[in-house]
Amino acid sequence: MNALESLIREHQLIARLAAALEAYARRLGQGTLVDAGDLALFARGFTEFADDIHHDKEENVLLPLLSREGFDWNTGVLAAVNQDHRQERYLIEVLAQLGERPGSWSPEDCRHVVAAATALCDFQRHHHQRENGELFPEVGRRLSGRALDELAAALAAFDADPQHRERRAAAVAVAEQLIARYAPEPGKPD
Repeated sequence: MNALESLIREHQLIARLAAALEAYARRLGQGTLVDAGDLALFARGFTEFADDIHHDKEENVLLPLLSREGFDWNTGVLAAVNQDHRQERYLIEVLAQLGERPGSWSPEDCRHVVAAATALCDFQRHHHQRENGELFPEVGRRLSGRALDELAAALAAFDADPQHRERRAAAVAVAEQLIARYAPEPGKPD
């Protein structure tokens, strides 16, 4: 659906970043040496792209428009998406705190990092399934052509804002760096 195209593309980048984090955690769990400083970069990537850009766009453009168009803010899919965003912020914060630990990690630290990274990746998949499988189809079914045009214009205006463009470019650069370093190539084990 054209109105949601930018959000869908953002989901794809976030999914690739999650796959890279999963590979990072898997390597750490297997005892392979990883750059401990990259954990802070993963937290930064999720904070700056998934939360500061993507969630900002959903929470300040998409969800309010849907509420004005008759979606119930307090129950159903909008309430679930808002709750998901709060939970995701918590999981990102846990990852960020682990990434702030100086020095080398003990085996227990490694287990905590693997658990936190795995929890965030699993949660991310679940959240995108909710949005892609529940929320976005409802948008297509329930919004009029006028409302879809309004949504597309508002999302495009968000993306065109110079402040958002600069923040997006910086966040995408961090995400792409980590994806290039850790994401498994299709058909190849990491």
